[in-house]
Amino acid sequence: MKYGFIRDHHQRFPVSGLCALLSVSKSGFHAWLNRPLCARIRADRQLLIEIRRVHVEHREAHGAVKTWRALNERGIACGKHRVARLRREGSIEAKRRQRQRLTVEHHKTAAPAPDLLVRYFNAPIPNRFWSGDMTFIRTREGWLHRPAPGLIHRTRSRAAVQQQTLSRSHGGTPYRTQHERQEGAAGLRWRRASSRT
Repeated sequence: MKYGFIRDHHQRFPVSGLCALLSVSKSGFHAWLNRPLCARIRADRQLLIEIRRVHVEHREAHGAVKTWRALNERGIACGKHRVARLRREGSIEAKRRQRQRLTVEHHKTAAPAPDLLVRYFNAPIPNRFWSGDMTFIRTREGWLHRPAPGLIHRTRSRAAVQQQTLSRSHGGTPYRTQHERQEGAAGLRWRRASSRT
């Protein structure tokens, strides 16, 4: 480690100063510099070439264990932990496929509402056309379809619009989560109280 540091910096600093700083001898550094690579490092370099070859042949999809198995099938004896270490040191990583996320279950989705505006958004007078957006929330019971908050307002209370939308999209089950049930119960109590006065 120290000798490698001296080798990397001997162009900018004198070798004698670096050796004194790191408490190593100059003769030891020069002996290390001229010493041939040990057999293990040479074998690791050769194995890394084979690992890269297997990696490319399998479209960069194999991890360390499958690479190790492929090398053993070719007759190259090595350990899986050694293969994992060399892959790590060589910055070899498997490409991970990103899975498609299903956002809407099409077979359970109701038919879309008719386009009453026919893509005509220039209203002749204010408050003539109203539009909104839906948001989808995954619950334990399935997908919750509800209007996006703040986009549908003023025409009716938000709770009434949500209840009507949910009962259409889920076959008469207006509230799909505990929070929705509590919200709905509070809205029904409020509407009953306001209708009595």
